[in-house]
Amino acid sequence: MIYRGKEYSSGSLPGGHVVIFSTDEADLENGFQKHKSDQIFKMVSPQDLESAYTVTTKGFYQDVECSILDVQGDEVLLQFYDNYLIAEKLGFTAIEPTIFEKRVEKASIQKVWEERTPMKGFDLQENERKVWIVEGT
Repeated sequence: MIYRGKEYSSGSLPGGHVVIFSTDEADLENGFQKHKSDQIFKMVSPQDLESAYTVTTKGFYQDVECSILDVQGDEVLLQFYDNYLIAEKLGFTAIEPTIFEKRVEKASIQKVWEERTPMKGFDLQENERKVWIVEGT
């Protein structure tokens, strides 16, 4: 979500409101509150948002496009869909019949990017839908 020119993670609330989360203490001066869990948040209306989208981080592992679910230290958790033969060849483990996962070294990932999908009622320009993090070969 983009709120007042800054990107935040968010969640939906009943009644159509949105809660946005920050890690920046300076946001406390902009109407954010600090929960007892030290989480910094603010409830806003969807009309207050400049843009709203979901983000999926992706990358290539051995020339196969995968979703990047988690990064811990030098390791990355990848997810791959649909093609059992490719998943088996690359050493992925089936977690559901057509969903496969594998933890790999971060250095083995090429061309990392974010794919942004606009949420209902919002739009993104074509050049905002794919944002490169690491371009490589």
